Amino acid sequence: MTSGVDFRRKVLNVKGETMKFNIWDTAGHQDYRMITANFLKGCAAIILVIDAKAEFSPESIEDWMQLIQKYATENPAIVMLCNKSDLLSPDEVEVLNGKVNVVKDMYKLNSAFFVDSQANPDICKDRR
Repeated sequence: MTSGVDFRRKVLNVKGETMKFNIWDTAGHQDYRMITANFLKGCAAIILVIDAKAEFSPESIEDWMQLIQKYATENPAIVMLCNKSDLLSPDEVEVLNGKVNVVKDMYKLNSAFFVDSQANPDICKDRR
């Protein structure tokens, strides 16, 4: 769990190209929204992480999407990662899928990539 702001920098070689990743984790805190806005300028991708076990509504990411639309100077790829989805019951998974589809429709995120991230690190599956 993140309290405050966490920052990581990673340099990877992907298909012969050097890629630099600056990863800012604000844990969704309101206090850091304007700081986050500064880091949206020039970013190529944004990952919005949603704890599948926490209360989630499509409106809860509305502020984040508005910040992205307002401050991102590029057209960043948006990834929505639903963390801990393996801890959900089948009924909860169905509700979560419905909410994710609402988000996709609200923001016309047809090209966005939606990932289910498991609490079990040995398992990961994607949903497109």
